[in-house]
Amino acid sequence: MTEKDSFHEVTLFITSCGRPNLLKTTLESFVKYNTYPIKEVILCEDSGFPEIVDFAKDILPYPTHLCYNKERIGQMKTIEKYIKLVKTPYVFHLEDDYEFFDYGFIELSFKILESDSAISQVLLQDEQHDFYKVDIGNPLCYKILTNDPRMTDSNYGDGALNVFSWRPSLKKLEICLLRIPYELWDDEYTIELEINKLGKYAVITKNIKNGKKGFCSHIGKNDHVRNLNGNKKILGRGDFPDKRHIRLKDL
Repeated sequence: MTEKDSFHEVTLFITSCGRPNLLKTTLESFVKYNTYPIKEVILCEDSGFPEIVDFAKDILPYPTHLCYNKERIGQMKTIEKYIKLVKTPYVFHLEDDYEFFDYGFIELSFKILESDSAISQVLLQDEQHDFYKVDIGNPLCYKILTNDPRMTDSNYGDGALNVFSWRPSLKKLEICLLRIPYELWDDEYTIELEINKLGKYAVITKNIKNGKKGFCSHIGKNDHVRNLNGNKKILGRGDFPDKRHIRLKDL
């Protein structure tokens, strides 16, 4: 690690909800393949089940703070509640259902972020290579859009947008704080609109290892987060008719 890298302190911020088996795989693979110092881990469990992720402290070799919600409040409100605990300028956000398969992803992410101040995050999931990629002349990454701009109907929505995601990625803390405090109808899409309003964009790495793109795979497709423990429904943008089709001009 260079002297310059030592100034980049990173918090590993994890959102989890009632899937300890998936979380165990996620943590073990992260620890196996991560080669960058982690200042602190903030693990936020939203299932309403106390002590369900206590095992994480036996896996993670970093200072770890476990945060339990007494009842499920949803990912967005969980992020809003606990992101204030982050003390570092950078955040590696991780959900509870990913498996890493290659090394050096945080170091590479820093190189990419430093190549253009307009880059909002560096995404690492293999399947995100299926997004519409734009060659921006960067040897390390592609810019990614929500869809192919050539196939976009300009009469519907905002067309091809720059991406925002809570999936595994390195971000500056200021990006994680966008739109906080959240409205009940806020979600990844409304933050995506905010990213576009700011003129920022996300990228996907060009890394390929043994034919696999990126650095991690999604392993939770067949085990979705459910309304656990009799908790009340988590409201989303779909529950607000006037917000379902919100556009960039509406922010």
